[in-house]
Amino acid sequence: MADSGSQTTKKGFWHNPTVVALAPILVSWLLTKIENVKLEWAWTWIPEWVVSIGRWFNTPIGLKPAWIISAAAAAYLLVRLINSASARLSTDGPDMSFLSYVADRIDGLEWKWKWRRNSEGKFDMENILALCPKCSYPMIWTTTNLSFGFSKDGLRCEECDFSHDLGRSMYSAQDRIRRRVFHTVEQKAQEASKKNG
Repeated sequence: MADSGSQTTKKGFWHNPTVVALAPILVSWLLTKIENVKLEWAWTWIPEWVVSIGRWFNTPIGLKPAWIISAAAAAYLLVRLINSASARLSTDGPDMSFLSYVADRIDGLEWKWKWRRNSEGKFDMENILALCPKCSYPMIWTTTNLSFGFSKDGLRCEECDFSHDLGRSMYSAQDRIRRRVFHTVEQKAQEASKKNG
């Protein structure tokens, strides 16, 4: 999810890192070939100063300047790619360690859940299950009808028939679990920021 203040800008052709790295390589290769192609009638329009640059690139020294420019451009491209990849994998972004927090003991029961990213890019809990304290089997929600149209929800283990009354509706209980989990996640994030900051 993008911040409301952020704007995406389109970069021009010459600001593309691939173009910036490949253009000098192509130019340096062309300059090394200019002296040879000057002899052909189709290339007679090439000015003499361009040919002299081509001769300079072909000077008989240990390392040809064209290769130095090409190596520098390739190194620049490699550095840009590494920086781009490391920015995507940076640990400076939001702390995602809470995604491993998938179980806790709340209100006398062991609860398990999964994390899911919603359409806004935020994480929410789903598949919230209570485990039986006797046999660790997932418990099911039960509804007991009371007088005057009232009912109460509870949990029952299908394996060992253990039952647990939460004293609230299923939705209220799941909301309470969510609040407790998000509170714990926030507390851990604050503790981590105090240690790092």
